[in-house]
Amino acid sequence: MSEQLSISGIITEIFEEKQITEKFKKREFVIKTPGEYGQDILMQFVQDKTSILNGYSIGQTVNCKFNLKGRGYEKDGAKRYFTTVECWFIEVGTGQGDTQPANDMPY
Repeated sequence: MSEQLSISGIITEIFEEKQITEKFKKREFVIKTPGEYGQDILMQFVQDKTSILNGYSIGQTVNCKFNLKGRGYEKDGAKRYFTTVECWFIEVGTGQGDTQPANDMPY
């Protein structure tokens, strides 16, 4: 069973789209979570969803739904791991718990 994960914060960075391989592209962005010990969370959209960020700007409050993904690999004889936060939905937030959809596109 998969749990739906979500997070809210303010966009502090939006990066350019990167073509990683011939068949894979991503676009990363950072949101800062609220609170005394707010965290800077690097998230990404992949493939045909990278253009979704075109409608957003630094300083906007947003609510994001995402999948937490991880994978192991071997380098220099040692097993290593990495984790990605792959966003699949974003909407403008009011900063008060209410949200308004950014557009009608299903994500």
